[in-house]
Formats: sequence, structure tokens, C-alpha cells
Amino acid sequence: MIINYQSDVRMKDLKENGFENDIMRTINEVKKFLQKEYKTITGKSVSLTAKGEPQVIVQTTSNVRTFVQAYQHYKIGGLKMDQILEPSADTTRDITKKFLEAAKAKRPQNEKISPKDNQK
Repeated sequence: MIINYQSDVRMKDLKENGFENDIMRTINEVKKFLQKEYKTITGKSVSLTAKGEPQVIVQTTSNVRTFVQAYQHYKIGGLKMDQILEPSADTTRDITKKFLEAAKAKRPQNEKISPKDNQK
């Protein structure tokens, strides 16, 4: 699972100490909210374990504002998931081929253009 956070921030807020910690605190609040909502809905708990380092990207949009995008990958635990099986045999190809063969356009009887007229 990836939790993504985006925001517009003033330049002076960006220069303050602890800016990255504030961003990570916000992502952790989202994580806690998701866990709480999952437990409320299903009655079961789910764990989200951080995978790797969080990524924070800051882009300047003007002399006053910046655009911040941060994301963190999480491994989901405590959740039963269906196994991913191999795809089933694709039988639609045969059906599609039969349809296309049956629906081939026949030339109208009153057509007066010869096949040689279309060639250069």
C-alpha cells in the first residue's frame, strides 16, 4: 500500500526546522486513521509496516509557495488475501475470430469501382 500526501506550503514554512518531520507525522496520522477505520468496519485489526524510507519531493511553484508531495510504502499484515492465480484460458479470441469472419463486409452489387482504380 502507498500512502501519498500532497500540499501547497509557503516558503517560510519550508525553511523551518522539522518540516520533514511534520510531513511524516501527517502520513502517520493517515496510517492510524486507515487502521482505525478498518477495525471499525470489519472488527479486525490490520498492521501497516513501513517499507523503505519515505520519499518527500518539494517543487517551487512561485517565490512564495512550494508544492510538496510525500509518499511512504507499507506492507499490509493481518489481512487474508486471495492468492493470485494464473489467468484463465482466453476463449474470447476464438469467438471474436468467428464473429469477424461472419461479419466480413461484402461489396455492394452496384459498385462500379474496380480494384485497379484504388492502386497507384
